[in-house]
Amino acid sequence: MELSSIEMQKIESEMLKCVADICIKNNLIYFAGYGTCLGAVRHQGSIPWDTDVDIIIPFNQLDDFVKIVRAELPKKFFLDFHDINPFYTATFPRIGLTGYSSVHLHVDIFLMCGLPKDLEAQKEFYNKTKQLAKIHLYKRAHPYYRGEESIKKKIKMWMLKLKYLLISEQVIRSTFYEYCNKYEIKNSDFVVNPSGGYGHREIIPRKYFDNAARIPYDNFMVNVPQDKELYLKHFYKDYMTLPPEHMRVVKDSYEIRELNLPT
Repeated sequence: MELSSIEMQKIESEMLKCVADICIKNNLIYFAGYGTCLGAVRHQGSIPWDTDVDIIIPFNQLDDFVKIVRAELPKKFFLDFHDINPFYTATFPRIGLTGYSSVHLHVDIFLMCGLPKDLEAQKEFYNKTKQLAKIHLYKRAHPYYRGEESIKKKIKMWMLKLKYLLISEQVIRSTFYEYCNKYEIKNSDFVVNPSGGYGHREIIPRKYFDNAARIPYDNFMVNVPQDKELYLKHFYKDYMTLPPEHMRVVKDSYEIRELNLPT
């Protein structure tokens, strides 16, 4: 199935609304994060050249979130995770379109974890969880669901799969989640997305998430960190200034591949 960026954004916005409604109904904590928070603040919806949608939930809520959202999502959507999908590479869940891979078309459900007080220990924590997340990705990566890639990327993937061949997926996941569960958020001054892509900038003050503000996103409301200005400055500096035009680029279309899950 081929989708334009506008079609992707429309579907992902509907996914986001469904999850946001379920969270509010069931008193589950969530925040629109990263570019989704930026889109809500700066564009009151999707960033026109961005097809990613991200929310953040506390790690200690993960099991309840998965159970409740799976039970209440409309049938056209599903919660994708390692427990139902042998090709699922991430260490966090995603909302996907039923019958299709969630690699490109999805809402990411990132995790928020507590951290130790010492800065060097915080960095060590992130480095370890990020490494485990990468190993998990390469252990489970399947070329069909990754889509078109260069020969160089394919060779790298197979070399890394071979490198980690003797490490079991279960050990990787259990070690990752043990780290995530090590420090309670309520007792931590700083929190982290253990799979996040911003390096040590993923280490941020917990107080940003002490409460939520509700602001418009497309035709509905979403939760964002109450200190959204500080949160966005942390990641994007002068976040209300648009990037140069040459950076505001999207692909003409995206290939969304069918996903046949075991029954």
